[in-house]
Amino acid sequence: MSRLTSSKLSDSSRPVLPSSIAATVVQQLNERSYCDFCCKPLTTAFELNCNHCYCGECILAISQQESVDIPADLLREAAEQAYQGQNVQITSQNLSAMSMTQQANQLPEISCPLCLRQLATLTAVNPQKRASSRLCQECNQNERTLRCSSCSCELCDECDKKIHGFSTMKMHQRTPIANAGNVTGQLIQMPCSAQCHKIVVSAALLKGETNSYGVSHPLYVEATSCNVSAEYFCMDDRQLICKFCKSSEFYKNKKIITIQDAVEQKVRELREETDKCRQLTGELRQLMFKYQECDRLDENLYEIAVAELRTTRDVILSLVQQKFDKMETELETTLNRRTEINKTAQTSLSSVVEKMMNSVSSAEKHMLARQPVVFLQEFQNLYLQIKANLKNVLVDLETRPEPRRSAFPRPERIDDVKRVLETIQLNETQVIVEAVGLNVRQCVCCKDCGNVVVNGAGNLRQVARKQKGCLFGLLLESVEPDSISLDTVKGQPGSRHVICRKCGRELGRWSQPDAPDKKFTPGYIFISQNVVK
Repeated sequence: MSRLTSSKLSDSSRPVLPSSIAATVVQQLNERSYCDFCCKPLTTAFELNCNHCYCGECILAISQQESVDIPADLLREAAEQAYQGQNVQITSQNLSAMSMTQQANQLPEISCPLCLRQLATLTAVNPQKRASSRLCQECNQNERTLRCSSCSCELCDECDKKIHGFSTMKMHQRTPIANAGNVTGQLIQMPCSAQCHKIVVSAALLKGETNSYGVSHPLYVEATSCNVSAEYFCMDDRQLICKFCKSSEFYKNKKIITIQDAVEQKVRELREETDKCRQLTGELRQLMFKYQECDRLDENLYEIAVAELRTTRDVILSLVQQKFDKMETELETTLNRRTEINKTAQTSLSSVVEKMMNSVSSAEKHMLARQPVVFLQEFQNLYLQIKANLKNVLVDLETRPEPRRSAFPRPERIDDVKRVLETIQLNETQVIVEAVGLNVRQCVCCKDCGNVVVNGAGNLRQVARKQKGCLFGLLLESVEPDSISLDTVKGQPGSRHVICRKCGRELGRWSQPDAPDKKFTPGYIFISQNVVK
């Protein structure tokens, strides 16, 4: 607002703003005092490591969506301590047994709805201190100007040059911190901004129509013209005008509405755009979840592939020790390459979502402040910024490919180790290398009753070796649908029994998808070689 006021004072064609009115202009809206998700003023504040801050209600809603149990009493106690000046960190160790399991599996706890980063720690802070704290987190002296998403910190220009001057840090993504805001407080009486205002008021003075303002002589036009506050808004010229200008010939055929009606109309327009942005970012968020799911599935496939590779290596260890070590390294390289591709795509999506949601959050904070005059002056910039980000998101959704998942290369059957030793290699197809595996048989049946479990032994993949025999894994969808039943009572959730439906014999084990301790990979069943033929 101060910048806007200065430009008006320097323009000789506009009336000078009296000091009595200039004094009524209050400070700018500090967005740090509002929740980044619901955009309401913060009464309790919880910061994530990405520097986005949410109220207690939003944290509970986010945690429920992420299936993380954060007790409300824990948040309340942390907020009370934050008001007493002690910032409290809430980590996985403070949460329920489900979250403890997630911590043991090194899984993230909460996904930030604005930047989609997955974080395991949130900090309860004093919302009043947070709103007033704008100093650099490094030197604690200069004002913050940049936010580094990689370092999760806000820095001044000097500290940014010092920290990110190294070649290894130059690629960090840094975004400016928006310091401009709306005006809060009571309604501000702003002068008429019409170009014909001085002429209209002069005519009104000559007619004696401005006695209510304490002025009755045209010599006082220059001194009193600013005292005529704006009460209407011209939709055609997008200007604030007074009642005298509204009645003039210049605005006779133009659309004039009250300031309150103009605010309501502009709020509706901006709300439509922010709603579109939220819907589109929801689609981007789903795309991000697909990438994350691909990461998790790749990890599982990698573990299975490495297990099969190591089992094969045990069979011909004396001949191919060096060869299999090399292939294991190739698997790790494949995983790293895929992970890097997914991480790059996720980082790009995070940047798009964060930019979009930051602009949406900023726009909605301005709407909630609902200061008519200043909101109308800043509406155009907010609207154009939202439209530009919306266009970028639409282009990104149309051009960005869906994440693809492909199987990891695996070794296959070994018929003649000495003859094919040099030909064993990893491939990128679903077909396993033909040098490792079981002998080809028409089907796999229960030893007791002959019930067909699998059509084609090639679907079985050796994944472990026990004292009594080998354990083989296969996808549930490859099993004959009426051949087995999956017990949901006996054993642990991560190690349930697989039963032959015809004779009732135990054939192997399986894991429920929601089991906290997934001893066996979900989506597969594991059959012992001793119970099939």
